[in-house]
Amino acid sequence: MLRHLKQAVLTAAFCMLCIAGAGNISHAQAAVKPHAAYISMKEDTPVRKDASPSAASIGTIIKNAPAIVTGKTDNGWLQIYYIGQFGFVPESATMDYVLNVRSLTRATAPLKINALGDSITFGDKLDNSLYGYAPLVSAMLGAEKFNNYGLNGSAVGGLNHVNTFLTRYPMMDRDANLILVFGGTNDYEFTYMAGTPLGQLGDFRGDTFYGALNYLMCGLKQMYPNSEIVFMTPLKRVYHNRPNLNGHILSQYADAILETAPAYGIKVIDLFHAPELDFISNSKTYLVDGLHPNVRGHSVVATYVYHELTK
Repeated sequence: MLRHLKQAVLTAAFCMLCIAGAGNISHAQAAVKPHAAYISMKEDTPVRKDASPSAASIGTIIKNAPAIVTGKTDNGWLQIYYIGQFGFVPESATMDYVLNVRSLTRATAPLKINALGDSITFGDKLDNSLYGYAPLVSAMLGAEKFNNYGLNGSAVGGLNHVNTFLTRYPMMDRDANLILVFGGTNDYEFTYMAGTPLGQLGDFRGDTFYGALNYLMCGLKQMYPNSEIVFMTPLKRVYHNRPNLNGHILSQYADAILETAPAYGIKVIDLFHAPELDFISNSKTYLVDGLHPNVRGHSVVATYVYHELTK
């Protein structure tokens, strides 16, 4: 998987900032030439605003953290994506990409959970959002702190969406040790809408779903180096096999999550392919409107997620 990702990256034509809302690429005094690669850090390293050790720091990327390289200078600096923005690190502080997997155990308690998602994570269509799957999972795990970053209509990425996961995640609390990410259905959108273009594995384009996942997963690993990050594939919804205007069906967005996560050592809970979560054949029992779970549906999802997290 990693070999294919690297190959896709190194052979891709460089797109100068296709990430919606991620900010403009910063240009140092030294000329920045397009360069695409995955790297890891040899040591904790300040990320500079420009390609100079005297430039202001925009943060510190820690040892073994992943980074996506988007440019290279003649004076020995690499331009990288770093938690929603672009900065520079010395090439001498980097090494070939290494997989860094972090598994959360109950010994990590007290748990502090951030749940990033769309209207399902928010608890839309429920009389009380506390009956949503995310707060239920938090209660089941006995979490000390729970932050709900669900937002109605939010998609993972795409230029035709506002308030995407990709633009919102840098504003989440930094002290969480379990990050739950559940999205993709708004990227698919529906049969009469275009949705987010799917793209392909290894995309550096934030206007595609694969590309947005690539940046989002990388950024979350940088932001939460000692936390467990768990993605979930979207639930099946009514008419999920009908293509959107880009010609994609919902399962393709689920598969993109499953294909991208291994390169970052990120766990995926596959809700889309779980038989017990296929609510379509009995939608009146589990769904409000063919998409959003009701109280019973959220309870079933929460129980499934809890067992997947703790098994």
